[in-house]
Amino acid sequence: MSNTLLIENLSVRYHSQQILHDVSINIPAGSIFGLLGDNGAGKTTLLKTILGLNKHFSGSMTYNEQPLSREQAKDFGALIESPAIYPNLTAQENLRIMALLYNLSEALICATLHAVGLGDVSKKLKVKNFSLGMKQRLGIAMAIIHNPKFLILDEPTNGLDMAGVDDFKTIVHTLAATGMTIMVTTHQITELATVFDAFAILQHGKITYTSNSGGYSAEELTAIYREHNN
Repeated sequence: MSNTLLIENLSVRYHSQQILHDVSINIPAGSIFGLLGDNGAGKTTLLKTILGLNKHFSGSMTYNEQPLSREQAKDFGALIESPAIYPNLTAQENLRIMALLYNLSEALICATLHAVGLGDVSKKLKVKNFSLGMKQRLGIAMAIIHNPKFLILDEPTNGLDMAGVDDFKTIVHTLAATGMTIMVTTHQITELATVFDAFAILQHGKITYTSNSGGYSAEELTAIYREHNN
């Protein structure tokens, strides 16, 4: 399996504070890759750097064996922190705004909402009345409407109940089955352990462990995480 994204010796410093220290990871094409770490470990900083939102870094990033650049941005979709939604609009109306940016059809809007399980409420309920899980689904829909090849999801299960987490797992596996590469950050190890095909642990801005395989149980992954969380 080839590497979609290769990050080598990436460091980020804000003023006198070092946020990331020589981070190196491989994200295989078509995989669900987990970036595991406590709050404040540097996960969001890494994602923003990948997406070109942070220019102050050293090291290298290559995507499909080419230096990562603005021209490749069309291949990426992202949900970082809270989804940028309009609460007084419906899910369909929110997605219609995104579709205008990409010149996409109404049929694709409907297909995307059905893919994330919002087809039945997309025309009726305003987003301000959505549950947290429904808002997360809408955020994912907004990130994938242009059919990205690489999807980045930052702490997507924060605040979700177990039913919401199970729904998220289903959505992610469905997207991965289409060939999409997905990068998920989380500190909720037990909830998402079985999702990942590969993962890395980021603590205090440093990669402390990497694995190119998945299939770990929640107990196994928790034990690895505790061992390398220092």
